[in-house]
Amino acid sequence: MDDGWKLNVSFTDHSHSGCVKALALSDKNILASGSSDETIRLFNLGSNIEMGSLLQHQGSITAIAFHGGLHMFSCSEDGTICIWKASSWECIKTLRGHKGPVRSISVHPSGKLALSIGGDKTLRTWNLITGRAAFVTNLKTAADLVKWSPDGSTYAVVTDKNVSIYQVETASVSYKIQCNFRIHCIDYIQSGMLALGGEGGTVELYNLVKQEKCLEYSTNTNRIKGMSCLHCQHDTNDRHFVVTASSDGMLKVWDTNITNCGAQLVAEVDTKFRLTCLTVSPKKHVKHKEATRVSADNKEIISHTTKNKYIDVKDKDLKLKTSKRKSENSDVPNKRLKPKKTKHSQLKPQKSTCKGSTELTSVKKSKKGKRKRKVSKD
Repeated sequence: MDDGWKLNVSFTDHSHSGCVKALALSDKNILASGSSDETIRLFNLGSNIEMGSLLQHQGSITAIAFHGGLHMFSCSEDGTICIWKASSWECIKTLRGHKGPVRSISVHPSGKLALSIGGDKTLRTWNLITGRAAFVTNLKTAADLVKWSPDGSTYAVVTDKNVSIYQVETASVSYKIQCNFRIHCIDYIQSGMLALGGEGGTVELYNLVKQEKCLEYSTNTNRIKGMSCLHCQHDTNDRHFVVTASSDGMLKVWDTNITNCGAQLVAEVDTKFRLTCLTVSPKKHVKHKEATRVSADNKEIISHTTKNKYIDVKDKDLKLKTSKRKSENSDVPNKRLKPKKTKHSQLKPQKSTCKGSTELTSVKKSKKGKRKRKVSKD
C-alpha cells in the first residue's frame, strides 16, 4: 500500500432519523442524502452548512441523482420520481407510472432522457423535455440498478447476478455479463469499461468493446455496498481509481491500471460502521483532488439516529469523504457540523408546485428584537 495516502475525518452530521440509503453530489458541491425516514437532506459542502430538508415522497428514498447543478432527481418506494429545481428546491415535476417501488434512476448525459427501474418488472424511459414516459420495457425479473455510460451510447441494467448492456443505436442487448456473486453496485470507469462489485468483496472490470473480463481482484471484505470510479491527472499520466465501501466498515481506494490490467491498494480505513452507499464528486479535469461521500447504517443502534461521518483522503490526487452511523465502540472522533452564526436565517420555506410540501429548515436562529411604536400627538 502506498504510504503517501492518508484518510482523515472531516465533519459529522446527525440529521436523518433512519438509515441513509442514497447519496448524490452536484457540480455546485451540494450533497443530497436520502433516508428511510422519507426525507432528503441538503448540505453545502463548501461552507459545511446544512441547508434543510425536502419533504415530498411518501416512502423511503431509494436513489438520488443530479444532472449538473440545475436539477436533482429522487425516487422512492412510493412509486414516484420527483424532479427538483436546484436553485429554489421546488418540486417542478412528479413522474408517475411505476406500480411498485422505484429502485434506481439514471439521467442521460444530455439531460433529455432518464431511465428508471421499478419493482414492477419494468424499465421506463422518460422524456424529460415533455415530462412523460416515452417507452416501457417489460423485464422477466425485477432489476436492481440502471446506469448510463459517460458518452450516453450504452446503458447497463443489473438483475441479481447478471448485467445486460444495451446499445442505444440498436435498442437491443449487445453484451451479457454473468457473475458468480450478487451485484450490489456498478460504475463506468470510462465509456467502454464497466466495474462491478457485490457479495464476497470481489471487483470485476469488463471491457465492453472487446466483450471480455479484463481484471478481477479481491478487496478482502465481505460485501461491497458502494463503488465509484475516479479519473485523475497525475503529472502527465491519467490515473483511474476505484473506491469501494463495504458492509464490514472498510473504505478502500484502488489505483487501477487499465492498460496493464492491475490494481494497487493506495488507501484504506476501518470506519467501524456498516456502510450502505457511496458517491463521488462529479468535478471534471481534477488534477489534485476528488471527493467521495459514503453512507452507513448500524443495526445495533436502537434509537435509529443517523450519524453521518465524512472522511478526507489528503495528499496527492484524491480527497475522500464518508458518511456513516456511529457505533458505541467506535474510536473515530465525533466532530459536529457547526453552522456559521448570523442574525437572520439564510433559508426561507419554498412553496412546492406538486402535491406534498417542500420544507427548507434553517440551521440558524434569528434574534428576537423589540419594536417601538411611535405615537403621534394630535
